[in-house]
Amino acid sequence: MRELMAIGKGDVMCCLSDIGWVVGHAYIVYAPLLAGATTVMYEGKPVGTPDAGAFWRLVEEYKANVLFCAPSALRAISRDDPNLDGMKKRNLRSMRALFLAGERSEPALVTRFEAILTKHCAPGARVVDNWWSTESGSPMTGLLRGQHSKPGSAGKPLPGWNIQVISDSGEVLPPNAQGNVVLGLPLSPTALSGLWDESERLWTSYYRRFNGKWMDTGDVGLLDGDGYLTIVARGDDVINVAAHRLGTAVIEGVVSAVDGVAEAFVVPIKDELKGQMPVAFVVLKQSVKATDEAEVKARIKEAVRKEVGPIAAVKEVVSIPAASVPRTRSGKTQRRFFRGVLEGVKEVPEGVESAIWQVVLKRAREAGLLASGKAKL
Repeated sequence: MRELMAIGKGDVMCCLSDIGWVVGHAYIVYAPLLAGATTVMYEGKPVGTPDAGAFWRLVEEYKANVLFCAPSALRAISRDDPNLDGMKKRNLRSMRALFLAGERSEPALVTRFEAILTKHCAPGARVVDNWWSTESGSPMTGLLRGQHSKPGSAGKPLPGWNIQVISDSGEVLPPNAQGNVVLGLPLSPTALSGLWDESERLWTSYYRRFNGKWMDTGDVGLLDGDGYLTIVARGDDVINVAAHRLGTAVIEGVVSAVDGVAEAFVVPIKDELKGQMPVAFVVLKQSVKATDEAEVKARIKEAVRKEVGPIAAVKEVVSIPAASVPRTRSGKTQRRFFRGVLEGVKEVPEGVESAIWQVVLKRAREAGLLASGKAKL
């Protein structure tokens, strides 16, 4: 709280998450109170309760110094309020930082909000992307005082964490080489010390893969020459295209930057020739007319070929309504939902409404990605 969040006695923290999720119980409940700060508890979503200006109203009304949310929440706000008028009309001078966690923040998203924070918030206000997990118990990367932002990265390792990127055989990789993100032992004091009545699972889930030398985070990423960590994808989200490993987050960043795209979710689909190919599910901005949809999709495919490479060519772009994106209450997108659709999962995932499942199934089938016939629920 003191070194990363820069929150202390008399400050106000507004963490917009689920109390049942580690970010929630840590930074809604006890961390702000232990620091002598006020904590704001909000029941609602980033949009629709009642509108896309709900978060900024909280900052103005309670003079919050730090706002903490998931990147998906900002994407949803940008979709419903393209010019961010609901943010610009508020008095946000109390806000010193916007913290993002839970999933990768694409460079375009960070850059846009940093520009607005510079103009409308406290002097020196910035966006701080940070990376961690339930198992770590606290952020493992971020930006301390004096460290500058690199949009797209999750910052630098924080004290107490030995973060490395290694090959599948366990060798530490050089800077800018993509590989498995692991933690050196011993772990920081905030980390898990075991699993309740599951001692064998602790070994098989976290340590067995690299023979107990490293803790496997399950993420794929890279450390650059300055020590900044970029998370590329979850290990099980990496797309293997003709023996090339592609991170979904990189492709999503390119797709999201295309004019007319509000949100993008990239998942793999089986391909007889290449093994796997990326499929992009997108939510288009409200300003995109139905007659322009085909043109936007063509620009998405061209952008990926140009910026990521021909090897990353998108098999298909599927447009879906914003209401059909499955989200947690904190706004985080459940990406495995889209993968399940393409893999032919017949049962509606837990926590997802049947109507949402059916809409995405229909759009995927119309795009020629699924066999015809009605899904069994």
